[in-house]
Amino acid sequence: MAHTQELLAGRVNELNYQDVLTRFPWIVRGNMNCILNPDSDGLLCGLFTSKYVGWKIAGYYDARCCC
Repeated sequence: MAHTQELLAGRVNELNYQDVLTRFPWIVRGNMNCILNPDSDGLLCGLFTSKYVGWKIAGYYDARCCC
């Protein structure tokens, strides 16, 4: 079994929205600043949060130099 499959073994394949909001309420807090990873996931998250939650992109980081 691949390493990723081992990590996900026994987990539910559905997102429980209420659980996410309970555990991470800042996710839907409006008008926050964020710093993105400039990969495709980071850019898509930045587009989504800026459009739907009003977050402002304050900058980008490079994980290769910030470890």
